[in-house]
Amino acid sequence: MRLLEVEYLLSVQMILEEAMQSVIFVLVGVVLYLLTARILEALERQRGARFQHRSVIFFVLILMFSLITFQIIERYMPPPAAGVDGSGAVSTTQ
Repeated sequence: MRLLEVEYLLSVQMILEEAMQSVIFVLVGVVLYLLTARILEALERQRGARFQHRSVIFFVLILMFSLITFQIIERYMPPPAAGVDGSGAVSTTQ
């Protein structure tokens, strides 16, 4: 009975961690989108005209910012909970 409780708690903890990570990535994505739009608008104001291939430039900027930002986030996120492997299965061996 005790082992089932531990497995349940570990699975709940894993689900919460994954949900929190998803929320963080979505919020960062929204911030990156808004930041990239403002940077592109500032570049266009400085230039005095809109870029001909604005969507391509926006894509390159947001891709660059997101790759860097998400790599930093993954580096500093805590590792998965002990007893939980990467497949989502709960390990019962110690």
